[in-house]
Amino acid sequence: MSISGPSDLAIAFRSLNRRVAEAMEPLDDERHVVAAELDQLDAIIREAGSVVSSSGVAEAVADALETRPADSWRAGQIEQVQQLALRAGQVIRSIAEQAERHAERR
Repeated sequence: MSISGPSDLAIAFRSLNRRVAEAMEPLDDERHVVAAELDQLDAIIREAGSVVSSSGVAEAVADALETRPADSWRAGQIEQVQQLALRAGQVIRSIAEQAERHAERR
């Protein structure tokens, strides 16, 4: 897999909230069904915030990725953020799958 640049990663982090909301649509207001996954996603975003020196919210991570000068990245940081973005995507897919299964059981 090729390494995404900061602007691509910013788009990915900026879309997390929308993607989570879409994944959770079948749950209505039953967030408890995916509470562990939501906690896991929050931890991933906090870790990304730590890497890019921002707060641990997706929008702040995206802002930091977009505004940080290219020559200020340390070796491996972009790759680390890319791995975190991939993990976040996996968690969102898990949320969607669990939401669908839960909706089918109703």
